[in-house]
Amino acid sequence: MGLTTIYGIVKQLGGYIQCYSEVDAGTSFKIYLPKIDKPQPPSAAETTLAELPHGDETLLVVDDEPNIVIMIKQILNELGYRVLCASSPEEALDISRNYDDNIDLVLADIFMPRMNGLRLVENLRQYRPQLKALYMSGYADQATQLIGALPGSRIFMHKPFSFDNMARRMRAALDAPD
Repeated sequence: MGLTTIYGIVKQLGGYIQCYSEVDAGTSFKIYLPKIDKPQPPSAAETTLAELPHGDETLLVVDDEPNIVIMIKQILNELGYRVLCASSPEEALDISRNYDDNIDLVLADIFMPRMNGLRLVENLRQYRPQLKALYMSGYADQATQLIGALPGSRIFMHKPFSFDNMARRMRAALDAPD
């Protein structure tokens, strides 16, 4: 996972990260999390997989971090979606050009090398004008500046996100009128 993702997870848990680096000796990171005296019972707010929105659409997931793509694919497959995966914008364009069936939605990281997610979606829509998009990023402030005024909260997810949040935003984006 990228440092931004790890930082986001640690901050969500109420912790912090300390970094120490020395020339010719390396870098070390210490992660500090709040102490929990006894295990917490499962919250009533936690959603089970069966309770999450399901679908049967075809999705294209694009992120330059392979672990994120694998994790997203696993959960979306469990929810019934057909998932195509790409680890670069160029690979996503190749998949789109060579895939004969419909692709309903692309879930794209906004910040990727050589081409950002917004430009990728523009290029994909040249071949697939009805393609819907959902963007994700660990850099929420920069993403908001790049996107401008977000036309609806369903188009962006801040990393790290919960499976619940991803499933609900995915379904909202798919169900949104064109």
